[in-house]
Amino acid sequence: MSHSPKRRIPWFTLHGWLAVPVWFLLTLICVTGTVLTIAYEVQGLWDPAVLAGPAEDRPEQPLNAILAAAAAATPDGIVTALGRRDLHLAYEATVSLPDAPEARAFINPYTAAVQGISLGPGFTGTLLALHGWLLFPGDFTTLGWYAVTALALPMLGATLTGLFVYRRFWTALIRPRLRLTAGARVFWGDLHRVGGVWGLWFALLMAITGLWFFTAAVLAANGVRIFPPPKPVATRDAPDRLPDADAALAAVRAAAPGFRLHYLTLPTQPGQALVLFGDRGTALTGKYGHRFYLHPQTLEITAAITPQGMTALQTTARAMGSLHFGNFGGPLTKTVWTLGGVLLSASLLGGGIVWLHRTARPKAGDRGWGRLPGVLLLPLLVVPVLSLGSYASGRTDAVPHGIALPRQPLGPHTVTLWLETEADGTTGVVAVLSPAAARSARTVTVQRDGGKAVALRGPPYRLRGTLRPAAGSGAVTLTLETRDGSRYSTVWPPASR
Repeated sequence: MSHSPKRRIPWFTLHGWLAVPVWFLLTLICVTGTVLTIAYEVQGLWDPAVLAGPAEDRPEQPLNAILAAAAAATPDGIVTALGRRDLHLAYEATVSLPDAPEARAFINPYTAAVQGISLGPGFTGTLLALHGWLLFPGDFTTLGWYAVTALALPMLGATLTGLFVYRRFWTALIRPRLRLTAGARVFWGDLHRVGGVWGLWFALLMAITGLWFFTAAVLAANGVRIFPPPKPVATRDAPDRLPDADAALAAVRAAAPGFRLHYLTLPTQPGQALVLFGDRGTALTGKYGHRFYLHPQTLEITAAITPQGMTALQTTARAMGSLHFGNFGGPLTKTVWTLGGVLLSASLLGGGIVWLHRTARPKAGDRGWGRLPGVLLLPLLVVPVLSLGSYASGRTDAVPHGIALPRQPLGPHTVTLWLETEADGTTGVVAVLSPAAARSARTVTVQRDGGKAVALRGPPYRLRGTLRPAAGSGAVTLTLETRDGSRYSTVWPPASR
């Protein structure tokens, strides 16, 4: 049964009101998400370092050789992670550096040769940050995440109301019509309808998974950890050399036959485990549905997260991530998700242009209130423009936020401290250690006014922690304990701030 024009008018108005105020943001998010699905393939067009190259019947090099190559190429760095997203791509090692947040080294899987090194997040990381949180920097990342994931609600509403606006929408599946010679307005209208109908499944999927990401952020903000970390492993020191990754993989495969490794993180501080992420062919939990924690010295499996042992919340989290990114079925699902993104982006672009054509000439009595929501969203677009330069240059967060305290000697080493007061009265602390200090550190603690010492954790060159409010002079003391048992302390008096 079709809907009469009079009954369709309210649906059309609601359809427009849901989508138009956030039209540009929705289109931006959909386009960047589409490109992100094949980001490494796109980057490979101008940067072949990210590609594996032809195998030429050569066997793959062992993981230890790949890690050693990354470490040798960055002598001042500390390798913290290694991953390989697909078989046609190179290994990507994440390296913590003293003068930048991190670098990425791309290593050929067949020769263990380092094909390239890039600072910062690179093309894919920048695209992910734009798609996920609009490049909002530092402590404002969560705000950007909320802004993006909240767009799932108008997307869902616009998708559902569109079914009432477009009479007999299913006919576009059987006889899609795209008139190229009937004028721009007709063409964009056809593109909006055809793209919307053929991409209907994808729009609903993106809206539902987007709402899940919003929900997950709310849960995290309220202290709910979907994947709580396991207990620290019993190690006094962080490893002073790279763990035996090949032996670790063999141990995991002995416990979980058929395990395929996609990513691993290396311990950089005492108590941290060597963590291997991968899958055993379980589709909906994706490439990282299996997670094994190993003691870095003994390679004993100390904890594991598998689909069989997941809670309902954990299973939902993994399934939603896989369905959103489409990375659970290899090249086939990647291609299907890319086509779905193209259809959805085309529908959004066409719909926005049609609406602009309709409203180009304001009606009598129109005071422009219909454009107010869009105007209010303009500040959200300012942040990506201002942040893009730092991301593109690879220097994002190279300098921590807050007040920089003077560089201080720390025994034979040096350290710089940043302090930033939060709204709840706590103080965020970032300690930037000299390379020798970062490599020799066993523990680094900071305390204020003789209060409780807080252990700093994070990337080796950028350790972070939080100080609780305290009365007194405000003197801050940092203590470094090295692997040989030496202890060094330095104090910043209140006058230094």
